[in-house]
Amino acid sequence: MRFKTKIAIVVFSTVIAFYAIVGSFMSKSSQVVARGSQYGQLQIFDEVLSHIIRDYVEQPDLEKVRIGSLRGLAEGLDPYSAYLTPEQVKQYDPKAVRAETGMVLSKVAGYAYVVAVLKGSPAEQLGIKSGDFIEYVGKVPSRDLSLYDVEQLVNGQAGTTIDLRILHQGQSRKISVSRAKITQPAVETRVEEPGIGYIKIASLVDGKANEVKSQLNDLVAKGAQKIVLDLRG
Repeated sequence: MRFKTKIAIVVFSTVIAFYAIVGSFMSKSSQVVARGSQYGQLQIFDEVLSHIIRDYVEQPDLEKVRIGSLRGLAEGLDPYSAYLTPEQVKQYDPKAVRAETGMVLSKVAGYAYVVAVLKGSPAEQLGIKSGDFIEYVGKVPSRDLSLYDVEQLVNGQAGTTIDLRILHQGQSRKISVSRAKITQPAVETRVEEPGIGYIKIASLVDGKANEVKSQLNDLVAKGAQKIVLDLRG
């Protein structure tokens, strides 16, 4: 990394940290109102942006700054919220059926995180486990992507593969995972003990509600008066 670039990163990080700290301590009567008003938040944003334009060591790409800030707003809610660019909105099709790897993903500490792995899926066959982190999707760090972007890159056409770098219990390895049409696991049910039924749901795809209702009625017919509903993963 060039010395000039290092200095730019340090200066930029210092400016952002300074204004984040100062903004949190400003009172309502101060120039910047940090809490309880969306206009106060906008004023903080405007002041930080002004400093970026005025004080950043190089001419900033304001389009990247704008998109980054909008993504930050959405991801600040939870890992499953995302800002889509106009081009992504045009391509978005909630009814599209895409091949998958069998990983149920979230984000933890900025990285893509494997919540669960579906039985019999390509991911399970490669030894990917619940709790693994995805460091890279292809050549892109997952911390630079929203969860929506990660899933768009991981899923795709059946028969193709995606290169991932997986971190498992401190050990990093690079693997190539195939995409395939995944059969969603059936709802698991059993009678734990007299009067208590157990239902485990591995996914919440279309059609699962009717399957759960059918299994629930079956458990009730077997005498279940209480139900343990397992939604882990």
